[in-house]
Amino acid sequence: RLTVPAVLAYGAKGKPGLIPPSSTLCFDIRLVSIVQDTPAEQLLDAATTGDVIKLGQALRDGADVCHGDRKGATALHLASAGGHLGCVVRLLEASAAVDAVQNQPAGVTPLMLAVKSSAEPMCAKLLLCAKADPRKQTAKGNSALSLMAADKEYSAIAAECESSTAKAAPAQDGLGIGPT
Repeated sequence: RLTVPAVLAYGAKGKPGLIPPSSTLCFDIRLVSIVQDTPAEQLLDAATTGDVIKLGQALRDGADVCHGDRKGATALHLASAGGHLGCVVRLLEASAAVDAVQNQPAGVTPLMLAVKSSAEPMCAKLLLCAKADPRKQTAKGNSALSLMAADKEYSAIAAECESSTAKAAPAQDGLGIGPT
């Protein structure tokens, strides 16, 4: 049983037509079942917390590396935003879509999140090596390139991205780095 006193519920006003003023709310709660997270949910949780071991286990359990949360964020988005380099490496090895876009905010890529967070600059550099497109734009017209240009840590990388016009050949290995 869960009891919510009036001061924490609707107070002296109540909810006209539904709950009288100064009412204490009582709820009878019954646990019906405990549901295990799916491997895909475990993957997203591991990417968020930077837990490489749990991330690897979720992948071994069959998690779809391209699965997104309700906002369309994939595990690569979450790991990049948190600066979790080990998770980013593992997800790229598992062929995560390097230019996947979220639907909220519209068009955000893992590279944009890595640059914006600045938690671990190597994450952004790794995504670029894996052929993330720094020119890809959000619905508002922002790009990872514009974010890099505004950040001292990334200004040299931004200049290099702007000067290169030709796309590199497709990647040869699991990290998308290819031969040197």
